[in-house]
Amino acid sequence: MSMESELFANVEIQRDRLADYGFQPEGDLLVYRKPLPEDRFEIVLTWDGTIRGRITDLDTGDEYVNFRMENAVGYSAGIRQKFTDLLTDIRDRCGRKLFFKTEQARRSCSFSSETYGDTPEFLWPSIPSYAAFRLKDTKKWYAVMGAVPRSKVDPAGDAASVEVVNVKADGGESGESSPVEGITRRTT
Repeated sequence: MSMESELFANVEIQRDRLADYGFQPEGDLLVYRKPLPEDRFEIVLTWDGTIRGRITDLDTGDEYVNFRMENAVGYSAGIRQKFTDLLTDIRDRCGRKLFFKTEQARRSCSFSSETYGDTPEFLWPSIPSYAAFRLKDTKKWYAVMGAVPRSKVDPAGDAASVEVVNVKADGGESGESSPVEGITRRTT
């Protein structure tokens, strides 16, 4: 996984904020350039829906890649830190944290928020990626969502994670209907 992918995992970049940050249009891309004059380098970031970066040697025009080594030390570690600090600042100022990684999980979260005004609550320190959706008045949960190893839901599955939702519902009780057939949400 690239440094960029890791730092921007579960983050949605907001294009208008990139422009405010200093990204400039160049063709189909938004481009940000940050000179590192003391090091004779320039960080160049591009965005086309995904942030990608490179560091260019200002004297030769060559790409400097040593900073990408995970165990970089000395000079390369310092350049790596400057690159990481810049990406982190952009993520924090131009991004919006997404609670879940899959589009389907995000749609479910948005549905709950838009329909019932409920937002995910991360209640368990031992499993920080698990969220509960609870009724406002009773604080009883009606759904829990989180990532589990695929092998937990498919015995032939691998160790990769998959997001699942556990919905507490009784299709026979009255309540507001859900877009999922047979599931109701009690409002009492």
